[in-house]
Amino acid sequence: MPHRRRRLFTAAMAALSLSVAAVTETAAQTVTLSASPTALAEGDGATDITVTASVSPAQGTATTVTLTLAGTARASDYTVGALPSITIPANETSGSATAVLSPVDDDFWENAETIVVNGSVGDLTVTSASVTLNDDEDPPTLEWVIPSQFPVFEGQSRTIASTLSLRGAALEDDVVATTTLASTSTASAADFTITPALPLTSTLRAGTRTLPVTWTVAAVDDTDEEDNESIDVRSTLTHLGRAMQAETHFYR
Repeated sequence: MPHRRRRLFTAAMAALSLSVAAVTETAAQTVTLSASPTALAEGDGATDITVTASVSPAQGTATTVTLTLAGTARASDYTVGALPSITIPANETSGSATAVLSPVDDDFWENAETIVVNGSVGDLTVTSASVTLNDDEDPPTLEWVIPSQFPVFEGQSRTIASTLSLRGAALEDDVVATTTLASTSTASAADFTITPALPLTSTLRAGTRTLPVTWTVAAVDDTDEEDNESIDVRSTLTHLGRAMQAETHFYR
């Protein structure tokens, strides 16, 4: 090959190599985030969370990833210090940074929640990481609290102060309790009246454990010969897919 043609061929190949390198470096890449540890319990206290950003292939210039948090965990469920950014040095495939995350050890009964670590860097696609926040409370129980139980005689009425109460953990959201006449009642609907009327719906407010209800029970004065009978009411409250029930009884 003549000398001049060899020089032209060499120059063309060099230009082609530069072009391929430029395309490789500027082609869209996916940055993948990972977190360690991947799970915390409410009682763990302040914990270092190491977030690693990985990219492949390595880029010819440094890549800086800006972090933000999202997920099902609420802002009241944890605190976090200033979020760092992550720099992946030029010609490297990963970089890491550490954030200090402190779960709030509250007294709510909750499902496990997630803290999602999102990232952004220019027009690159960033795959998120997540940290699971596990609750440390046992499910509460539901009960009726009535100071005293007196019979209601036929032809009379009695006002009875009572409280529907949670024992144990509180609930983070408002929850509706439904109270109905239980199937175990031996008194029929013709034997009494009760106020508030059944079925009764009432709301247990978030963070509270008591729901006061004042009942007025009146026994109908009929001419039937009957044994003593019970008026049984059952309350049901459903939270996180779990139904809690409590019963109380009035006697006629």
